[in-house]
Amino acid sequence: MVLKRFKNKLNRSLRFRLISLISALIGLLTFIFATYFIYHERSLITRQLRSEGELLASLIASEIQTSLYAGASEDTAWHAARLFQSSSATTIRITDQLDGEIVYSTKIGMETPSNYITVKKDIHADSHGRSPESILLDEPAPVVMIGRVELVMDSEKINTMMKKLIFIGGITCVIFWFVASKLSLFFMKRITSSFQTLMTAVKRIEDGNLEPWFPETVDDEPGRALAAINSLAQSLKLKNEENERLQAEIVKGLRLEIDEEKSRNMAKLIQTNRMTSLGLLVSSMAHEINNPNGAIRLAAELLERGWRDMRPVLNEVAEHEGEFRLCGMPYSAAMTDIEKAVDAISRSSLRIEQVVRNLRGYSLGSREKEQIPFDLNSVAENSVAILRAHGKMESIEIISTLATDLPLAGGNPFQTEQVVINLLMNAIQAMTTNHGRIVTISTEKDPLTGEPLLHVTDNGPGVPEEHIAHLFEPFFSTRIDQGGSGLGLYISEFIIKEQGGSLTIVNMKEGGCRATIRLAAA
Repeated sequence: MVLKRFKNKLNRSLRFRLISLISALIGLLTFIFATYFIYHERSLITRQLRSEGELLASLIASEIQTSLYAGASEDTAWHAARLFQSSSATTIRITDQLDGEIVYSTKIGMETPSNYITVKKDIHADSHGRSPESILLDEPAPVVMIGRVELVMDSEKINTMMKKLIFIGGITCVIFWFVASKLSLFFMKRITSSFQTLMTAVKRIEDGNLEPWFPETVDDEPGRALAAINSLAQSLKLKNEENERLQAEIVKGLRLEIDEEKSRNMAKLIQTNRMTSLGLLVSSMAHEINNPNGAIRLAAELLERGWRDMRPVLNEVAEHEGEFRLCGMPYSAAMTDIEKAVDAISRSSLRIEQVVRNLRGYSLGSREKEQIPFDLNSVAENSVAILRAHGKMESIEIISTLATDLPLAGGNPFQTEQVVINLLMNAIQAMTTNHGRIVTISTEKDPLTGEPLLHVTDNGPGVPEEHIAHLFEPFFSTRIDQGGSGLGLYISEFIIKEQGGSLTIVNMKEGGCRATIRLAAA
């Protein structure tokens, strides 16, 4: 656990790493110095002990030179013992020139140590047998070795001194390491205090405290870094305040947008509820209109049969009695008008029946599956005639350009006519503020596929690009506040798709908008 805490602190603290490194270096240098000092002292003590042994060997050799030369072994042993007992040597051995042992003595209670020091000293004497020539020439007498002194010095003194040195040196090293580490810690804290202040400033920013902080610092690298961090904190504070202001504005804008979207959705819900009520009203009206329309159609059939029966009689009367007046006009003119009137009543009744059927189907959600061949040019002409009959032109010029080689389209002509009328009404409404308003309705045959096409083109301002992608969405309209339901184009596209065709709306390069109906050829 202690090792783990030490490791964590070592990894997280630069100051701790520096102090640990310096303490380790101080400890290593102290150990090296102490080892060198102890080794040097051991060498010095060894040299002193060897010098003492050499001096003692020289004294003993000088003392016993005469008795050894004279062969007096007892005197030799006495003189040697006298000097040997007062010395630090543990063993003495004296031999003659023939290596014959004369004296061998060891102090009582002392054994030869394992790491002993041996000192040897040869004993020499001058030779008295000089030749006349050497005397005349004053040559020195030759020196001959008459014996040897060997001493074994006591090395326990070295061991004792080494133990003392190791003990004193160890205590000194520990004290020195402790004092040096404390001093290093003190100076390291002073040196790294700027870094600690710097880290405190960074920690304040990390905790979200962006208030400027100006502690007492020196003008060094960390102090200048702290000043830069304070400037950064001030900038971050200003940016944060600006972000909060922008965020408040965004939230306010989102709330306004949500309120507007809520209002639009509420308007759509109201419109949906209105359309639901209208559907119920249409279903009821369809039933109410269908009853009198049935009577009208039955009456028209009776009139047609009666007229067919009456016409031969009236022709015969005209032949025998001449021209007479019928319905306030001559019979010859009234005959044609009456036939057209009876035919108009039948066709109008049939149209009313189809309209009622479509209204009922729309209100009940049914789909007209009947697909029959029809002339798209006739649909275009009927649509224009209906708008003119209802006074929807309002000084708008409608130009019809119908193809003569147009193939028959496959689908429902009544529903297609409903779509064309809706597109014409949209074109007229788009140009309510324009002068020289022109709507062109044209048909053509696609040269590639052979399919019949119908175009409704206006010279209005066109559709904004951001609205084109939403034109066929339910309840999308730029005229909601003017009574638009936002369902016209949605229903129109649905009708055309049900017939296997397509409805597209694009802006023209020269201005205005074009809606195109594409149907499959029958």
